[in-house]
Parts: sequence; structure tokens; C-alpha cells
Amino acid sequence: VEVFAEAFPRTPYIFVYRDPVQVMMSHLDHAHMENSNCVRPRSNPPKIVVDLVEGHGRSVTDLSHEEYCAAHLATLCDSALAEMKRTEDALGLPVNYKDLPEKLYEVIPNHFGVPIGDDEKNRIAEVSGVYSKGRGNRAHEWQDDSEAKEERATNAIRGACSMFLAETFRELEQRAASASASAGGAFAEETR
Repeated sequence: VEVFAEAFPRTPYIFVYRDPVQVMMSHLDHAHMENSNCVRPRSNPPKIVVDLVEGHGRSVTDLSHEEYCAAHLATLCDSALAEMKRTEDALGLPVNYKDLPEKLYEVIPNHFGVPIGDDEKNRIAEVSGVYSKGRGNRAHEWQDDSEAKEERATNAIRGACSMFLAETFRELEQRAASASASAGGAFAEETR
């Protein structure tokens, strides 16, 4: 996030985050966890992951796949939070995945300064109804999988999330609620 902010220092952005257990299930819900995007760098972990893990009194070499994945994902979220804290003019806005697409009707005009009408709202609704990873023979209508992911989550995934991601998730939720509360008045005024 820091690199994007340096390249585009005056450009507002959103950081979409999701319940950590659900994100972990997206990464690790298959037979070969070691091939997951969040686990692959484990043989040569970035310093930021090593530092985070050591800050929790652990060693990267002692982590399970679930714990390493959670630590990796935590560094991504921590990076976004650090950038949001660094910029005093609130260019970054956390948006919870569960609030999409409805949240976009508020975020686009208030955060990006782009008015949207019925045509734009209809297009957002149309695009958000399609599975984002579905192309070719995988194309299909989007279906919420949050509940199924929660049900299939293992204790190891829940524990890893609790250790490395829970605090960051809470802070993202607090920042999102605060931003929503302060933008709510402007949104209500604009939609009258």
C-alpha cells in the first residue's frame, strides 16, 4: 500500500478486508496448503513476516501452514492500516467485504467525489452479481460463501486468526465504523 501511496499521493483508495477466518478458508481450503499463495513464501519469508512472528514470541520455522498464512495476511492488513494512519487526509478507507456492494453507493460519491445515479447503481448491482474469479467454464452467478467457510473452518485456522489477525481486523472495523459515521451525514445530505 505504501508503494501505491507514493506513486499516487493524492488519490483516494479503499482497502477491502474480510473476516479473517473466511479469508484463510479461501486460501487454505484444499489438499495442498503448502501451495497456497499465503504459504508459498515460507521457505524465504519476507522480513516483515519474520518481524511480526517474532513480535508474537514465535519463530517462522515453528509455525504451522495456518499460522504462517495468518501472519502473511496480517502483514498485508497492517501495511494498509499503517498507511491509513500515516495520511492525515484520510485517503484510505477500509471497507468490509460483507458490506459490498451496497457500501459502494456511499463510498463512490463521498470518498471518491464521483456522483452516482440510478444507471451507475444498476451497473454496480449487475457487476457484483457475477463471480469475480469466474471466467470461461467457471463463469457463474456470485453466491455468498461466508457461512459455509465459517462452518468448515478448523480450530487451527481459528487459532491462527486469533493469534495474528484478530487485533488488525478489530482496528479495521473500528476505522470503517468511524469513517461511515462521519460520512453518513454527508451521504444523507447528498441523497435528499
